[in-house]
Amino acid sequence: MVWVRGFVYHLKELVPDCMTEVDANAMRNANRKLYLDYRIKEKRGARIMAMEMLEVGDIMTPKVITEDEDTPVTQISRDMELSGVGSVVITRDGKPVGIITDRDIALKVTMKNRIPGEVRAKEIMSSPLITVEPDTPVEKACEILAEKGIRRLPVLDGEELVGIVSVRNILTRNPACVTKFYSPR
Repeated sequence: MVWVRGFVYHLKELVPDCMTEVDANAMRNANRKLYLDYRIKEKRGARIMAMEMLEVGDIMTPKVITEDEDTPVTQISRDMELSGVGSVVITRDGKPVGIITDRDIALKVTMKNRIPGEVRAKEIMSSPLITVEPDTPVEKACEILAEKGIRRLPVLDGEELVGIVSVRNILTRNPACVTKFYSPR
């Protein structure tokens, strides 16, 4: 084990036994993007962790569940349950136009005693859709989520839906962003 900048690295996991120290250093430098390079920064007396600039495309979930805007809420709920997700991107003519979350269904259907089989996606979806591109810095996505008070951002490459990034994706990879979500407004 080696202690580096406040983290313990197990060299056996990073470097094969047959490599010399020079080879190992060259490998680590060449593959720097493969490993998270945490740095400790001092900020107002508190130590926080920051990481090299990551882009949304590096942390997004590439598999996104989509449904047409005329789909009944019962079908959307069933698909969310089967897929183990908390949101579905709603499309019109194959293009993303909105999003429905499990919270939307609870507040806009269940709490209002509406019949789920009679409610269509377009009636309860959040629209217009707030999106980011895959090359958007994670820090910027974090700011958008906090500013808009939302938890998920669909990722569009041009007009094509390529993924979704959530608060969980960001906080898992960049814990320093937690202050943006839980700081007093």
